[in-house]
Amino acid sequence: MGLALDGEDKQSAIAMAVAIVAEMANASTRKPVTTSEWNLLKSAVQWTVDTRRGHHGVDAVREWLGRYPDNATSDFDRVEHLVPTARELAFNLRDFGSDGAYGHFFNGRSTLDISHDEFVVLELERLKALPDLFNVIVMVVVNAVTQELYLSARDRPRFVLCDEAAQFMTRSDGQDLSRLAEAFGQGYRRARKYQGSFGIVLQSMNDLLLFGGTGQVILENAATRFLLQGSTYDKAVENKILDYSGFVLDLLKSVRNAKPNYSEVFIDSPLGLGIARLVVDPFSYWINTSAPNEVAAFEARLRAGRSPLEAICELAGINPAEVLGTPASTSIAGRIA
Repeated sequence: MGLALDGEDKQSAIAMAVAIVAEMANASTRKPVTTSEWNLLKSAVQWTVDTRRGHHGVDAVREWLGRYPDNATSDFDRVEHLVPTARELAFNLRDFGSDGAYGHFFNGRSTLDISHDEFVVLELERLKALPDLFNVIVMVVVNAVTQELYLSARDRPRFVLCDEAAQFMTRSDGQDLSRLAEAFGQGYRRARKYQGSFGIVLQSMNDLLLFGGTGQVILENAATRFLLQGSTYDKAVENKILDYSGFVLDLLKSVRNAKPNYSEVFIDSPLGLGIARLVVDPFSYWINTSAPNEVAAFEARLRAGRSPLEAICELAGINPAEVLGTPASTSIAGRIA
């Protein structure tokens, strides 16, 4: 990925690159980095950019750290007792170097190019089995999407949505997730400026507490909120995440999900607030449902020999011909009947 031409955006991109490398160096522990460790990594990343070694990726950062203080820019930056720290950081990055287990993701010219795509879905579920890699990849992906906001033409609106964002923020004692939270914060800060929209999906508004100070950034920059049926809104008011009271809070708590008949959503937007109700036809409902028992019913029909279309139509109680716009097939109609 290239860096933005604008000075402010370039420095922001470099700062995020430092955060990503810091996450790599502490991938197994997710511990905080000291001021000295951060400045060493920052100097290594800055040297990589200044010497046009960006396509060398983590290898270039490890080179600077391994040779410290040889490539330091001034005598003030040469601190003898930091030599072991720099070497330790270089060692901790070994899995992300070109010869490491994850090196093929982070060295060489980036092949992630979404600049010409109209619709992009990045599924990270399989990475959960690789905890050392998961947070790093999430940060890289969020950063790549954020960069796309300001590296592409501003006359093209963009919408970025991160589903189940709170799962990324689950931590144990002693772990520091501020670097990951900042990746989301950068997206929110820049979206409006560059004709973009950035959103996250949470199970509860209280999950914003997991984001630390970045949670407040998300709240302040979220111009529109879509709130579904929930039981934790009183708690969100206590935590000062929501500022609703009286009638508005009662209205929010009245939201119901009465599927398959309808579902409601509370919308708080610059244009006002209120409740909207979504009603869909049976076919659209069965196409989109993710309820376990309903997915199981669909899969059972596939195992019985139905095609996906036949299975959906049977569950929705309609004839496939109505969907396809073709004359009814006797065999299919008979099967569904």
